[in-house]
Amino acid sequence: MTVAIRRMLPDIAGDEVAALVADGGGAPGRALRYAGLDLAGMDRTLAQLARHGDPSGAERIALAKSLALKAAQPRYELFLERLPAFIAGEAKQRSGDALMTAIALWEKARLLAEGAVRLSLDPQTTVFELATMAAGLAPAHGR
Repeated sequence: MTVAIRRMLPDIAGDEVAALVADGGGAPGRALRYAGLDLAGMDRTLAQLARHGDPSGAERIALAKSLALKAAQPRYELFLERLPAFIAGEAKQRSGDALMTAIALWEKARLLAEGAVRLSLDPQTTVFELATMAAGLAPAHGR
């Protein structure tokens, strides 16, 4: 899959190729759908939120503003798809109360993300709410 992506997109960065391969699920066409949307950067941001939270809200605000722009519509839609999948991935690595928290956050994120475009929800508010759910995965001291 890496070879196929490299052939189709010879100028793409290594970390982006790795992210596309991981999210492509063995299907180069699916992976190429995300090309140019900085999937690796989005995954880094989500991982940062899940590890450390965002006590000041600055990271969530910046993310929400960046994805609310009209030109960012494809990245916004990727975020809506990616965030519940990210939380599900985090849930697989947890047990006990942390697992229960992750499952509850996944359910909320999935419902919000599924309805966001259909219901014409405000992108900035929606991204902030979903990013807050990712930050909810952080240990209590990071929230």
